[in-house]
Amino acid sequence: TGILCASYWRGSWYFLDHTLFPENRFRSGVVSLASGITLLGMKQYILSPSYNGTKQLVRVFPPPKSTSLRTRYLQTNRFIVLYGISSACVLLWRGTWLLWDEAA
Repeated sequence: TGILCASYWRGSWYFLDHTLFPENRFRSGVVSLASGITLLGMKQYILSPSYNGTKQLVRVFPPPKSTSLRTRYLQTNRFIVLYGISSACVLLWRGTWLLWDEAA
């Protein structure tokens, strides 16, 4: 699990290094930090009981006959939250490190 986690972080970090304002580290850091904060806030809202977006998404793309609607909802919600939070963490840390490096 540790190797997979480190590989995800490293791959995400390098991907962002090459795609998110590669010529301007300060701008890349600010956008990473702001995106991470926004994404993490959105994921916290998705985890709240008042969110119904995943239920609507599951109804638009119905599950196969062998899978219940509740099971599909839980699987979809888990996937969205897992990758959303992991991406938000990478963005937050990347933004923080880039801005610290630029300030030093």
